[in-house]
Order: sequence, then structure tokens, then C-alpha cells
Amino acid sequence: MIYDVQKASVTKRFAAFLLDIILIACLAVGFMALIAVICDYDGHYDKYKNSVETVQDAVIEKYKTVFGIDLAISEDDYNNLTEEEQNQFKEHSLSASEDINALLLGNEKYNDVFAEIAKILGA
Repeated sequence: MIYDVQKASVTKRFAAFLLDIILIACLAVGFMALIAVICDYDGHYDKYKNSVETVQDAVIEKYKTVFGIDLAISEDDYNNLTEEEQNQFKEHSLSASEDINALLLGNEKYNDVFAEIAKILGA
């Protein structure tokens, strides 16, 4: 009896190709999950999120104490403000956004702002 190599049909080849792609995708996802665990991705993300929230809270507190403007108001409270107060709120929110960005990026220009915030927080 002679054994001969037979060609597989196109559907079998296509099914094998799909299975190979699925297996490669599963291996890639597993490898990336392993890298995330090794590098402590979640821990670094939590530290980043906490630092951003701390800076935001500190800047909001600074604007509340220094300028007397509460930047953490609801949309209804904002709509109840007069037009002049709304314009003042917009100006202070833009400058607060610049302060937050500068603090998070560590800009040397804003060291005095950081010192003021540290005084407010009692640090």
C-alpha cells in the first residue's frame, strides 16, 4: 500500500488559517497581560490618577480660598450666575486649567503656585 500526500480542501485550509489567527491573538493578549502584571501597570495608573486628583483638588481649593470662586459647582448653579459672574468663572477656570497642567508637567514657572497650594494644604 502506497501512502500519498493529499491536498486539503479550501474550506479546511481557511478553517486552519482562522484557528491559527485566533491562537496567535490569544497568545498575544496573554503575553500583554503578563507584561502588564510584571510592570505593575495598574499600580502606576492608580498613582497617576491619585496625583491628578490631588492636584485638581488643591487647585480648586486654592481658587476657593484665594479668589473666592468655587470651581466645583454644578451646571444648574452655573446657570444661576449672572453674566458677569459667568465670565469671571470662565476666566478663573481657564487659569485653573493652566495651573493644573503646569503642576502636572512640572513647569518651573509655576513653582510659586505650587508653594501656595502646599501652604493651603498644610504640607
